[in-house]
Amino acid sequence: MAAAAGCGGKASPQAVHQRDLDARYAAAERALAHGQLDAAEAAFTALAAEDVSPEAEDLARYRLASVALARGDRALAQARLRALAARGTPERAALARLWLLRLAAAGEGPGAAPETDEAALRALVRAWPDSVAADRALRQLAVSPPDPSVRADLDRVQWLLALAREAPASAVADNAVWWAAHIQLGRLGDLAGAERALRQLVTGWPASPLVDDALWRLAAVYRRLGAHAHAAQTYEALWADRDEHSALVGSYRSALQDDAALWAARVRHAGLRDLAGAAAAYRRLLAHFDTSVLRDDAWWGLACVEAEAGDPVAARAALAELSRAHPASRHTAAAAALAAALDAQAEPACAPGLAVSLADTVGGGL
Repeated sequence: MAAAAGCGGKASPQAVHQRDLDARYAAAERALAHGQLDAAEAAFTALAAEDVSPEAEDLARYRLASVALARGDRALAQARLRALAARGTPERAALARLWLLRLAAAGEGPGAAPETDEAALRALVRAWPDSVAADRALRQLAVSPPDPSVRADLDRVQWLLALAREAPASAVADNAVWWAAHIQLGRLGDLAGAERALRQLVTGWPASPLVDDALWRLAAVYRRLGAHAHAAQTYEALWADRDEHSALVGSYRSALQDDAALWAARVRHAGLRDLAGAAAAYRRLLAHFDTSVLRDDAWWGLACVEAEAGDPVAARAALAELSRAHPASRHTAAAAALAAALDAQAEPACAPGLAVSLADTVGGGL
């Protein structure tokens, strides 16, 4: 990328040329999006013939395949994609090959048949393990495989885990483990296998963008297994480890942190009967997340914990804050019942449930 001109200085010829190319690419994309296919064809053809980088040239040729498909000329689209797959830059060649496989699987041209395209998808991943196309091929294998039978899924999981072991430094390795766990949870119901895979992802690729979701699913698996101590520790790891600072993007805080704090408190409360630990976790959420939609859950949970711990003064204080800050909370009726029980010096019974739905373990993520 050309260096920016100094303050008040004149842009370099390279920067001016790059801005012109960017504007032309944007105009070509708009023409394609609006169905102006002749204009898009002419624009992308001209860009592909420019003195540009190989990546920029291949992007234009890739979009020319889109134009051909938009015209209904699948033969031309496939010819353009085959040319890219044969001699394009690695990233664009892989994407072209994946597109050809999908067209073939849909019966839109020669190539792999639906019953054999799994082998072709695996070959694509092996050939271009650091490409976006490899990530997309793995997702396709995991989410909409050609053969969703148990036997095929067992083989698929083993292949995904072997891929990660054999090429741990590849860009696709962490995704392979993620999708193996996804299959184990979603279709095989193999909680023990999923637990091993998710732990492998977290420990083997700690910088992966999938770690947040892996920890979240791992904690839900532990809940489902009744391993409450492991579940609480995993939620707390998500809380502690994913509050980071980057010189590039500034402060980063996982979107799951307040959820993790709440579930750490709930597991300590109802699963471990660790009332002091639960109270501390509820207070952490309230101290660190001023705008969380879970704050009323935290006040309600804290009131219950304090009541069960035999501290009616602290319980009433939490109930008062719940009423003041969240008058429309779904806990309003239960809070009134707890306040009445405290007044009557009755035994409080309001520990949260720990039911785990499939959405807890399979939902979220990519």
